[in-house]
Amino acid sequence: MPNPCLAISRQGSKGKQIVRQRRYPQKSNTESSTDLHDRKVVSSLAEPKILRNVSVVSIGCAVPEESVCRKARRRPAGCHDRIICPGEEEAEMDRIRRAVLIITLADRLLEEGSWCGEIHIQKAAYFLQDLLDVPLGFEFVLYRHGPFSFDLRDELTALRADRLMALELRGSCGPHFVTTESGQRIQRAFPKTVGQYRNAIEFVASTFGERNHAELERLATALFITLGSNGWSMSTGQRAGRLNELKGHIPLDVAMDAVCEVDRIVAEARLPVH
Repeated sequence: MPNPCLAISRQGSKGKQIVRQRRYPQKSNTESSTDLHDRKVVSSLAEPKILRNVSVVSIGCAVPEESVCRKARRRPAGCHDRIICPGEEEAEMDRIRRAVLIITLADRLLEEGSWCGEIHIQKAAYFLQDLLDVPLGFEFVLYRHGPFSFDLRDELTALRADRLMALELRGSCGPHFVTTESGQRIQRAFPKTVGQYRNAIEFVASTFGERNHAELERLATALFITLGSNGWSMSTGQRAGRLNELKGHIPLDVAMDAVCEVDRIVAEARLPVH
């Protein structure tokens, strides 16, 4: 199989397809894709558009057929320095891998009986990142229903824009996230990324998949307190009191149960999971 290279496909005048390509060395087993629209690099998680013969300028990491390679001999004029800048390949690759993990997590939550709305994904991603050290790179703050990441909200919106995930309405519980066919394809394209964190995702999905909003809020906030400044130096009662203080609608005895359960979950999570 030839080495990965960058390929460009453009719909020319009178509908005739024009294909141009410049080889750009990629790291072995690189998992990345980049799109170029109007000579500007933009991020895209979808499969390289050259494979779909779209009628816009596009650029992606692909292994084209020999017939395409024979046609692709010249780079796009004036675009060489704007194809991939130093460090841009790694940044895009990180975003793609993160998207694959979010999609996989959502799929497993659904399989475990979760409604898989935004709150469910937010809390599951928090546990995955801050409890199991999966490097998603999101910043979580304590918000109305516990730990929340605005970056993750933006990422979920981007996944929908890229048509890798979609919102479906079912029943009276509001919309929930589902993976599209394109999302399933990108999952299959990154088996190493999924395999590396599969056990961590399984742990989170099996532990929290059937939890409702209220339970997830209590447990995630209890973990936020525990992992916060001086959290481990506080007694169980002190952390429960802090949880009750932050979330006045959670009675002290329920807060105590949540803190004790989080301690148990933390102890289980210390076993090798990835």
